[in-house]
Amino acid sequence: MMDKSTYLATVPSEIYERRHERFVVKRPASLLTISNGLGGISERRATLIDISIAGAGLDVSVIFGLPEHYYLRIDGLPNRIGCAEVHRSGNRVGVKFLATIDEALIHKIIRADYLKGR
Repeated sequence: MMDKSTYLATVPSEIYERRHERFVVKRPASLLTISNGLGGISERRATLIDISIAGAGLDVSVIFGLPEHYYLRIDGLPNRIGCAEVHRSGNRVGVKFLATIDEALIHKIIRADYLKGR
């Protein structure tokens, strides 16, 4: 007896693997890292490419020496969001948030991006 599924049933798709809706934005941001021994905070410039309540995609200006855990600060917002890196490709970084962020914050980010005409 033949299996009723097709070969397409086994093709991985980002659409079905993501749990949360992603929103495409282009917002300036910073990655804040804490030095060894809590010696200080360093900051790197980045661009927020997309975001969901559970993670984000970033374009980072300088990848060299970037640890796997850091804080994301989006320009114009007071929040610092704890991040764990899940993948890195060139200057692109994908992170998941240590705790999901509030939907009100997502709406603020999207609204500000829209009002800037991006």
